Amino acid sequence: MKKDFLEVRSELHGKDWKGDKIPPVIDYIEGYHYEPEFTTTTKQDFETGDLIPYKEYRGNNQIHDIELTDKTRKQVIEDIINNAAGTYIEEIKFYYQVPSSVKGASFRCDLFTYDQFINSSLDELENLARTTPSPIRYSIKDKKDYMG
Repeated sequence: MKKDFLEVRSELHGKDWKGDKIPPVIDYIEGYHYEPEFTTTTKQDFETGDLIPYKEYRGNNQIHDIELTDKTRKQVIEDIINNAAGTYIEEIKFYYQVPSSVKGASFRCDLFTYDQFINSSLDELENLARTTPSPIRYSIKDKKDYMG
C-alpha cells in the first residue's frame, strides 16, 4: 500500500530593523526527522565466557512525521499555509515524488497546481506527472558548441 508523506521546505525572507532585506533562510524543513539505527550483536568475553550484547551504529533513518491520506491532504496543507504568515499560494511549488512502478522510473515532479495537488489521489498525481510534458529548459541552439 502506498503512503503519502508531506515534507515542507521553506525559504524565509525578511527585513532588518532599518527595512533592508536580509539574506533568505533556506534551511527551514519540517515533516521529517532522523533517528539513529543500531544493530545489536553478541560478543563473548573469552575470560569469563559471558555473552555481552554490543550495539553498533549503522547510520540514520529518515522518519516522516506528516502522513497524508486522500481525506486529510487538503486540510493539512491548508492549515500549514494558513498558519505561515506571509505565504502566498502562487509562490509555492508543489512537488510529488513519483514512485517507481511498471509505468516507469521514479522521479520528482513540480508541475502541479495547488488545486491538482490537494484534490488528487496518489494515482491521479502519478498519472498527471507521467503524462504532462515537462517544459523544455534549454533550446537546441544552446546545445551547440561555441568553438566556431
